[in-house]
Amino acid sequence: MPVEQANELIGKMKGKKIFVKGNHDKIYDTNLFDEVCDFKTISLNGVYLALMHYPMLLWTKKNNGSIQLHGHIHSDEMYNMENKIVGIRKYDASVAANGFYPVSVKQSIEFFEGT
Repeated sequence: MPVEQANELIGKMKGKKIFVKGNHDKIYDTNLFDEVCDFKTISLNGVYLALMHYPMLLWTKKNNGSIQLHGHIHSDEMYNMENKIVGIRKYDASVAANGFYPVSVKQSIEFFEGT
């Protein structure tokens, strides 16, 4: 998708937009976002989330039930399942790892329920 189309689409999106930059994200209009950062932590319904483009070995509150959401590695669907099986709450939120569909924060939290 050309940059102009992407910026137009981003401009039409509703809600608070936080841009967690990746290694190829140097061309978007940052004025379209409420916040631009390399790393972000948020809490949703009592679940702490660490957001970064790149996967990390360690993240804030890793040993206290937090979840790391990342992209970058272009993994397949097995990556998330393998992390879950061994008890690592790290989730590749890229479309490549999710059947080429976007995944919501709620879906990623539900993925780890019971672990």
